[in-house]
Amino acid sequence: MIDAPYQAKSIVAAGQPAQPQMSYQQGAKSTNAISFVPLGSAGNILTVLNGQCNTVAANDALSTVVFIHRNDASIFPLTIAQYRYDISQNEGTSFENNIGPLNPSADNLTGGINSRYPQVALYNPNGNTVQDSVWGVYLGSWHDNTSTAASIWNGINIGVFKLNGDSTTWTDAHPTTNNGNVTIATSLCNGLPGEFWAVNFEEMGGADSNLIMYKGIWNPTTRDVDWNIDTLLPFPLTFDGAATFHIDPVIAFDPSGMNGWVGTSADVIPNTNQVYEPIFFHTTDGGVTWNGPIYLDLTTFPNLMATMDPGGSGIPSTAFDCDIVVDMNGHPHYGVVAGSGVGHSIESGLPLNLWDFSYNGSAWTATIVDSVQTFRGLVANGAAGAYNTDNRPQMSISPTGDKVFFMWSDSDPILTGGDNSLPELFAKGLDVNSGMWSPTIDFTLNDLVWDPHLSGYPNYYPSAAPSSFRNSAGTATLVPVVVMRLNASLSADDPATFYYFNNIQFDDALFVGIPETPAAPNTIQVFPSPASDAITVYYNGLENANASVAITDVVGKTVKQLGNTFNGFERYDLNGLDAGIYFISIKTKSQVITQRFQIAK
Repeated sequence: MIDAPYQAKSIVAAGQPAQPQMSYQQGAKSTNAISFVPLGSAGNILTVLNGQCNTVAANDALSTVVFIHRNDASIFPLTIAQYRYDISQNEGTSFENNIGPLNPSADNLTGGINSRYPQVALYNPNGNTVQDSVWGVYLGSWHDNTSTAASIWNGINIGVFKLNGDSTTWTDAHPTTNNGNVTIATSLCNGLPGEFWAVNFEEMGGADSNLIMYKGIWNPTTRDVDWNIDTLLPFPLTFDGAATFHIDPVIAFDPSGMNGWVGTSADVIPNTNQVYEPIFFHTTDGGVTWNGPIYLDLTTFPNLMATMDPGGSGIPSTAFDCDIVVDMNGHPHYGVVAGSGVGHSIESGLPLNLWDFSYNGSAWTATIVDSVQTFRGLVANGAAGAYNTDNRPQMSISPTGDKVFFMWSDSDPILTGGDNSLPELFAKGLDVNSGMWSPTIDFTLNDLVWDPHLSGYPNYYPSAAPSSFRNSAGTATLVPVVVMRLNASLSADDPATFYYFNNIQFDDALFVGIPETPAAPNTIQVFPSPASDAITVYYNGLENANASVAITDVVGKTVKQLGNTFNGFERYDLNGLDAGIYFISIKTKSQVITQRFQIAK
């Protein structure tokens, strides 16, 4: 099947569902169940529709996390264009919700201010240790509801609010930017202390797009942030001179604020294949100057090319959602799904993987984070059409930037028929110093409230803070994550409620694994390893075969018989097996293939 990109500015109907290429993977859980806290609500689901918008922000030093969302007019008789925020000052243990409205000028009228897609960052003044003296910085996009063109956006809605709840500190402005030739502003983030950045594309209706770099600087006199278009970064043209094909850009800085990276994927020169490939810009001086564009030719990565299915185009392409963080070494980590592409679409019925594209100071690397089993799924229908979700990569770093975390949405294809309509929350971490990975963790697995296969209620559109918390013992990282749940009507146009997951925890002891690599012909891959309750086994080169499958221990004793057929990939239960080293063997008439794996409980 083939799926084309859908844009938040112009939602299209769901594409054909992907077909499963491997069975469902599970990872060892670092916690037993989701601990969650109810947040505020919004008038519809659009607050979190765009995964490149940062709606969650956290400050580790002051144990503070903030989520921003649109107003719920069924509770507060105002407009859905206004913004409210929810705040915790105890690392998400409890929240005060629906504080606002921050931007009362948003009247949601034709010819007025129709604010959308709110984002938030935090500003902690130098030397401050008082939680209530921290400021929230918000930025969204607005239109006047008069345009019928593809680009309806006029500018940005900006302001600040002090976290003590004092409404006299709230500010609200809505400048028209770049003469209204803009798309949705995305990826609000911190740079150097007191500096903030966001990015979007110039929208000129043709191939002459630029990246618009917004920069905000804290003004201590006005107690506000002064925003300007800092620069326009020239973007490469498409090969055929047609309209530029690109996905929404993302921007991030390392903890020092000096090293920043902008990433997106696009079909531009020298790409002639009508597929999406990563494009980057880079600064080493806090954004004073930017270098780029840096173009990644995906065909130059042998490990990525090894994942191309012979039944597809054989031309690699990224998908349409991405995220980026910058680690303590100033190295970017661009998280995006990739697979075979054709005609500005992705062949979602073929194998897909979530990748980490990173620059280590001398060379670009492409590392598989994990495979994804499904791609796109229907979330809800509304008056404007169908609203979908893809895998929606979300990324975060530890406070010092020594660890990088990847989160994504994926469903069990056996239960959904192949689409991503019952997404669970998967996550994996990387220790950038040791190069070791954590297992892939399905945090919602077997949770009676949040495993959609048990509760019937998927956790849609997860949003992660760009920076995370360390626990009080200094032995684990807690990633702030917010999810959305539909109204009982299941309509996209009705109020949606949000929940904070406060135990998305990665213990330091989990970082013991090596990155995934594509399977060579006639080899076995076992996921995950270490495993806990089950493993997925993939044998590249053997499908629908009569084969004896068994697990043996380190002395060669058969401890579990798994059957007499093998279909290329299978999921096997590990019940009854203790922690330790094991071997899985697949025996056919002509050969025996064996792979070592580990169980950790």
